[in-house]
Amino acid sequence: MIEEEIAELNRIKEWAVLLKIYYGILFFSFVTVGLVSLLLTLLSLWTNMMLFLYLLLLFFLGLGGVGTAILDDYKWSLFSGICRRMKKSASAVEKIFRPVQIKADFLFLESRLLITKLI
Repeated sequence: MIEEEIAELNRIKEWAVLLKIYYGILFFSFVTVGLVSLLLTLLSLWTNMMLFLYLLLLFFLGLGGVGTAILDDYKWSLFSGICRRMKKSASAVEKIFRPVQIKADFLFLESRLLITKLI
């Protein structure tokens, strides 16, 4: 992978963490507003303010969902571009599968050595 692609993937990871924090805060906001509205309902002080807060929270939840979808789409388009480039380049594919082949050869030699010791 090119350094720019790695930097881009790291930025996507950072945004993913920020979105998780955003959703955590939003979830606790829903719980807080729910408890406050339940308390106000029990006290018969329900106002349009609670409805406004619910609609505002729903708006931000939708905004976060759209942001997550856009980020996810961008991430997968970046990954597919990297994979497409790797398919065109035999050296990139070789770089991926070469360590697997070396490990398989090593395990084969190790098993032969073990069998030889047992005999």
